[in-house]
Amino acid sequence: MKASKALIIREDDGALLVVDIIDYEGGLWLVPAWIPGPVKGTERPARMICVDDMKTSKPSPEYEVDLALRDPLSKAFLEGGVIKEGVSVIEQPDIFRRVDTDYQR
Repeated sequence: MKASKALIIREDDGALLVVDIIDYEGGLWLVPAWIPGPVKGTERPARMICVDDMKTSKPSPEYEVDLALRDPLSKAFLEGGVIKEGVSVIEQPDIFRRVDTDYQR
């Protein structure tokens, strides 16, 4: 699983956040948070949010990310407390990655 980085704007306070984006089943999915996996040294997405239908742009190199979401997302939506119509979300998908070897932090 290849993890890239995305820049998002948190709607609540305008904060800029850098989060992981992964390729999954032919789409790009935002992973706002990772939780421990079933085996020591692994982790899995707490939730994944499909960004295929969201507006994105290529940010300036100073941000060191692969893409930027143009529309802000609320903290409640990123944490799973709010549903956004028309956006696919998968809660705790059955995918895992090894923390020390599958990606670079």
